[in-house]
Order: sequence, then structure tokens, then C-alpha cells
Amino acid sequence: MENPTLSTPRETPLLGLHVSANAEMGEYFGTVLPARFGDFGSEYRAIRRAVALVDTNFRAVFSLSGPDRHRYLNWRLPTPWCATERSRRSTNSSSWMT
Repeated sequence: MENPTLSTPRETPLLGLHVSANAEMGEYFGTVLPARFGDFGSEYRAIRRAVALVDTNFRAVFSLSGPDRHRYLNWRLPTPWCATERSRRSTNSSSWMT
């Protein structure tokens, strides 16, 4: 199912890792994600022997506004938002909420 508001599919931070593992990529929910890493039987056996990680970076994007947005984030997140924001600013990345 495509997201009509996006003109190009989003890429998750794990895209390079998926491609280097020879994943066959597909577009799901407007995001480039791995469709498969080989034939189903081999993939299933590998998961049963080890572990499978699912890239879920595409699932949610939030836009918060209002005077209580910082307090709300501090209440909901495991790490206080103000500490996260200071860390982001110290690495020269742009502020993601003002």
C-alpha cells in the first residue's frame, strides 16, 4: 500500500545493511524495506537457528505542537527529551523540535 503524500519512498537507516546482505528490496507503506533474503525455506531455517530483527523505523512520524509538548515528551520517553535534544545539538545536527 503506497502513501500518496510521498513522491519518493523513504529509506531507513538500515537500508545499506539490508542491501549488503543481498536482500531483495520492496516498497511497503512508502518505505524501502527488505522483501526477502533468499528462498523462504533457507530464510526460515536461519531465523529458527538464530534470531530475526525487523526494521520498524518506518512505522511512525510524530508532529507535536503546543506549549506542553516538551513536558509531554519528557513524560512519554524513557530518556528525558531535553537530554536527547542537548545530545543532538552537540553533534551539530539540526534541532528537530523548537
